[in-house]
Amino acid sequence: MSYYFAIVDAASHPVYELSSQDSSFAMAAMASLYILESVQFKENKSFFPNIDTYNSNSIHIYLTLANTKFILISDSIPTDNIRLFCMEINELYIKKSLSPFHEYNTPIRSKAFHQRVKHIASKYLL
Repeated sequence: MSYYFAIVDAASHPVYELSSQDSSFAMAAMASLYILESVQFKENKSFFPNIDTYNSNSIHIYLTLANTKFILISDSIPTDNIRLFCMEINELYIKKSLSPFHEYNTPIRSKAFHQRVKHIASKYLL
């Protein structure tokens, strides 16, 4: 299964990306933010499954309380797995954001963070 995952800050700047293969998913992920803007205040929820499609792949967005977005583009992963993946990534991201060694809303380049995200992705997305 192929997937693309991105963490986008409140100002719509990508701070982290992970892809199972090289692709043009980054552009589709950023374009899906416009759709999110039109529905996020109409619906009182944080998880927006199948908000859009791109090349027969579904785009899912998880919105945190700090208005950080987790965008996942995948082909055929169950919605519950995606929701659980985003919830675990949210916990990891909060821990990273609260670290005194990380400046909030800056790109995440930590190898430890990357390895944890890959581990969580292998648990829920493969």
